[in-house]
Amino acid sequence: MQRFSPFVCGSISLLGYFFTLCPTVYVEGSGELIGATYLLGTPHPTGYPLFILIARFLCSFLLWGDPALQVNLSTAFIASFGVGLFAWFLMDRGVNWLAAMGAALCFGFSGTYWGQATISEVYGLSIVFVIFAFRYCLKAIEQNSEPLLCFLCWFMGLGLTAHLNQALLAPAIFCVLVFRWHKVFLRGKLLVKATCALIGGYSIVLYLPIRNGLGDGFHWSTISTPADLWAHLTGAIYGGSFFSLPISGVLLNAYRFIILFLDEWHVLLVPVIIWGGFCLFKKDQNLFYLSSITVITNLLIALNYHRDPNGIAVFFLVTFACSSLFLGYGLESLGDLLEKEWRRVLITCVAAVSVIASHWTEADLSHENLAYKYGRSILEDMPKGAILVTDGDDASYILDYLIRIEKIRTDISIYNRAGHGADLLRDVERNTSPAKQAIVQKKREAELALGKRPLFYLVPRRSPLPKFTFAPSGLVYRLVPKKELTYTKYLKNIDLGDAEIGAKSSDPWIRKIASNYWFMFAEQHRIKGNLQESVYAYKRAAKIAHDSRTVQYNIGLMLMRLNQIESAEFHARNAIELDPFRQHPYKLLAKILENKGDVEGARDAYRSAVNKSL
Repeated sequence: MQRFSPFVCGSISLLGYFFTLCPTVYVEGSGELIGATYLLGTPHPTGYPLFILIARFLCSFLLWGDPALQVNLSTAFIASFGVGLFAWFLMDRGVNWLAAMGAALCFGFSGTYWGQATISEVYGLSIVFVIFAFRYCLKAIEQNSEPLLCFLCWFMGLGLTAHLNQALLAPAIFCVLVFRWHKVFLRGKLLVKATCALIGGYSIVLYLPIRNGLGDGFHWSTISTPADLWAHLTGAIYGGSFFSLPISGVLLNAYRFIILFLDEWHVLLVPVIIWGGFCLFKKDQNLFYLSSITVITNLLIALNYHRDPNGIAVFFLVTFACSSLFLGYGLESLGDLLEKEWRRVLITCVAAVSVIASHWTEADLSHENLAYKYGRSILEDMPKGAILVTDGDDASYILDYLIRIEKIRTDISIYNRAGHGADLLRDVERNTSPAKQAIVQKKREAELALGKRPLFYLVPRRSPLPKFTFAPSGLVYRLVPKKELTYTKYLKNIDLGDAEIGAKSSDPWIRKIASNYWFMFAEQHRIKGNLQESVYAYKRAAKIAHDSRTVQYNIGLMLMRLNQIESAEFHARNAIELDPFRQHPYKLLAKILENKGDVEGARDAYRSAVNKSL
């Protein structure tokens, strides 16, 4: 049993992932990664070429299910391999096989890792390379082996093409090499060889410009110059979100991390993790310093990253993986105290089962198809040849998947205001100022509005034409002339049954979609003049997505327009509490307070909008 324990760990985790696997396209970037994998395209920065190639290779062996299910299942295979590798690594470091199994299974079924293993995501593969990097760094030092050091560099380069979080390991590896094998930096030829190995592993990124130039897949942006490639590989578009928070924002992220950490592990395991850290220091100092410095680096960057609270957990994943290493040593020490083998087995089972039980409900996406239904409802309600302007990731990639991959409503064109994929900006204009981009976008929207094709919006802003406005049409808005006396002819039935199913989900992204059903239902009643019904529906939408800053802001805005001042203030303050470093909620609060006659409060809100916004 001991020999096959890594395989057993991987098999158990794969079985768990299989039963909780999302059967179709999911929210956020899921549709994009599915499309990029299936069509061998270039997804959003940093491109993830290694994941695309591996997932596409695995999909070629899956002869059943639609493309979304195949890519989701490929992710599950990769993630389960990571769990087995985790157990193997701990055993390789001398940890008792039962303790190694317990720690690996706890990590495999932790909330964040499990959540990424059942949808199309890249984080499982990134953890695989974190484990490989740890192993070969330690082996190179302990064996004083130059070939292993070069092999480590090759793995590091290859890992960077899986996910940029591989770079989090660099400070730790450098420090351990300096203090444990400092003479390595005096060997010029070895450094040249190591650098070449690093570049060789990283050379997989050449897939991006080569494939991008073919133009027949899903491409997030055009990569035609070295500058384009560098911007894509480094995630330059996200650079403004790093190290831009004030101290209060860092402390808020630290609080969120503590909550996430306690939620990640069963409460009984937290003391075991802490104790395991002390045990690791005594038994394997090289691994202790390697993992501890990695944790410090990860926290330094993640805590200074401005991100939606509902999506920040994945940026702590490397820290959670290192915590699992501590857990392995803690379980081993606890087993040594209990002596008898059956007690070790019991400890392993209790640890694994407690983590699985605490996360099963939130991780189970086996019946989650609301994103798919949402996308289909949008497409099926639009007339032939329509154009839909979207914002951000929420629905854009769901729709893109349905159109490109499943060939549903191929007559419809999707444009993304945020500049992702099929956008309203040409690549040459993405590096211009936001003000210039806004002008260009408005001009292009006006051109679309003047065309013969019906124009729809997922999120209406200012009309691109002065004599046009937005009329609710199902789950989207249609751009129509203001001269029309009524917009009720554009109203379409909305299935609130799907919304109520989604409202029960523990997943904030699913509840956000569910809330949009109610929001558009409220918009329909607003157009009809049914004030009471519209207010009720807005509040219902807000209750469903109570943890979404965007939803709370939008609800507050609409209630202010309906003169529901007290309710509007409540939701504006909710939006600020969820993310106190955005400008718009403060501006909304200021307008609400102005309407209440609270001049001083409005002044403070405007001041906060200037001082605290990013």
